[in-house]
Amino acid sequence: MTQKIRVTTKADQFENRNQEHLRVGYQIENEQPVPINGLCSFTAVRIIPDDEACG
Repeated sequence: MTQKIRVTTKADQFENRNQEHLRVGYQIENEQPVPINGLCSFTAVRIIPDDEACG
């Protein structure tokens, strides 16, 4: 199972948030480091084994 989350953050926190997600095992996709309306974003993706997905 794949878990995807869209992370939107203020421009000055972008790199910190990106590193936080990398540390806990997410892969980063679709980075938008240039702020739009003051916010940057990225997609964090993690593959969850089926035995963990059920709870």
